Amino acid sequence: MAQIWLIVVDGFELFDVAAAIHVFEAANVAHTERHGRSFYEIHTFVSSPMPVRGAGCAFLNARELPSDVSEAIHTVMVIGGGALNMLGSSSTHARRAREWIFEHRSQIDRIASVGTIGFTVADAAHQRTDPSDARRLWDAVAASSGMKLALKMVADDLGQPIAISVTAQLGASWEPIATPFRFRSDLAERATGDSRVIALHAWMVENLHERLSVDRLADRLSMSPRTFGRFYLRTTGITPARALEQLRLSRACVEIETTPMSFKAIALRCGFSAEEVMRRAFLRVLKMSPSEYRRQYGPGLSRADTADKKAPGRSFGLPEA
Repeated sequence: MAQIWLIVVDGFELFDVAAAIHVFEAANVAHTERHGRSFYEIHTFVSSPMPVRGAGCAFLNARELPSDVSEAIHTVMVIGGGALNMLGSSSTHARRAREWIFEHRSQIDRIASVGTIGFTVADAAHQRTDPSDARRLWDAVAASSGMKLALKMVADDLGQPIAISVTAQLGASWEPIATPFRFRSDLAERATGDSRVIALHAWMVENLHERLSVDRLADRLSMSPRTFGRFYLRTTGITPARALEQLRLSRACVEIETTPMSFKAIALRCGFSAEEVMRRAFLRVLKMSPSEYRRQYGPGLSRADTADKKAPGRSFGLPEA
């Protein structure tokens, strides 16, 4: 059976955890009706003995991640929320989950994430993945909900007929599966627990086309660059440079999806210093080049408009079985 491991970290929404489990359980019912057996074996873990803090007053106490893993894991889904709950002892969960994924990466077939913190944990694991690794990967993009992400996995693993059956069982819509799984950073919309950071994110989004150095960001909050760097990492869980890259990639994806602009023009409009810098960011985070992203999600363009032969990249959509 395919092992599905849900790793719950800071800021999780209870609905995301419950909905993901419900989707995989419904898929087992549908698969059993057709093939006489379940497909998924579902487990929920936390990375520390202490309960993990979710959004609002929610806490979850589940089994701790095992130090020894004897069999292959089909999917690890990291479920976390915004940066609000990164402060305090609960941030231990995100750190330990990241370390655990680093250690066991070779045994995990697919990594996925829900929420900003889930993205931070899962994406960090991808940065240590050997580029020559040809195993199936679900790239670390921040999905909007546990249900949407789980439905897409069922569609990929078991096919659309079973996925449609699952949506019928749940009373859900087929639209979350049919809609392309596009990259979006929700960093600007997520609460961080500090009004200064919320205001800074809004300002960054409006000024992505400009040179936003750490010195300039620090000056916005009347801090020294060193103090700002520590403050930002503590408050959001990521560095200013990583946050800026997320926001620029998100804007670039929207431009690629909706306009026929050249990649050079999009790069400059989104604040990348050059088209090549944007291309490297796409390959590093989305595991695909801008031209591949445009072929999958952009408006119908000619081959000349999407030519990019420097690197094939790797699809961050549903990998083929």
